[in-house]
Amino acid sequence: MPKQIYIIDAMAWIFRAFYSEDEIHAPDGTPTNASFGFLHFLLRFLYRDKPESVAVVFDAGPKCFRNDIYPAYKANRGETPPELLPQFEQCERIVDALGLARFKENNFEADDIIATLTTQARAAGIEVTILSGDKDLAQLVDEGTRVLDPSRSKRFTVRTVPKLFGVNPDQMVDYLAMCGDSSDNIPGIPGVGPKTASGLLQEMGSMDGIYASLDKVADLPIRGAGKLGAKLEEHRELAETCKALVTLRRDMDLNMGIQDIAWTGARRGETESLFKELGFHHSLSAVPAFAEDD
Repeated sequence: MPKQIYIIDAMAWIFRAFYSEDEIHAPDGTPTNASFGFLHFLLRFLYRDKPESVAVVFDAGPKCFRNDIYPAYKANRGETPPELLPQFEQCERIVDALGLARFKENNFEADDIIATLTTQARAAGIEVTILSGDKDLAQLVDEGTRVLDPSRSKRFTVRTVPKLFGVNPDQMVDYLAMCGDSSDNIPGIPGVGPKTASGLLQEMGSMDGIYASLDKVADLPIRGAGKLGAKLEEHRELAETCKALVTLRRDMDLNMGIQDIAWTGARRGETESLFKELGFHHSLSAVPAFAEDD
């Protein structure tokens, strides 16, 4: 087993590349700007970090089990641009050609797969670096798990999470449930913003602890504490729903695990063929290693 693994949130980097890269096309006219940007993110990472083990994780579609819990989950997001749609498959093929382990599961989100792989790795004593800027993943942080966004110099660690959110990583689920997440259309508890949520959790430890002692909320040194207990009671069911939405699954039954993600290099023939098809042939020289048995 490796001492460290990397887990890449593919969707974050694909969307970022789509909106930051100039419009380009493959020889057959298919858009490729997101794929090109994603490829060069991967190549920079492989060259810079020289990883032994890598998992690249994708979403399977726009809906998941959370929509069964709360139909409005992520309903505030617009339709995926049509020129991006074919590039998801291109990106998956890029991952395969580079010899990287690829994960995608129907009815789940990439974050759930990331959480499951992280849990497996930490149980085996392996350190985890997650490449993403998604604050939902801060709930996975511990002394051996960090979340990095190298292009934006953002990092979630056991030391930075309290500075950024006012709570510890193991309180992030309750924090997100209480103050909500507008990017995912998770409402949170009405009237409870980030400062109130962090203040409550600092004083009472957890959402369960808060609801077990609502009579004590009025005495807390929090703005509006006198009416806060009644507000929390009124929206108790909503708070539980929000907690179910933000809690990442850590126990998925995956077809592969951390024992299957060793990286030994790209597949030369597959890489050359795909790069030619997409018009990326000039990038072939940037591939840092090819598998010896390819």
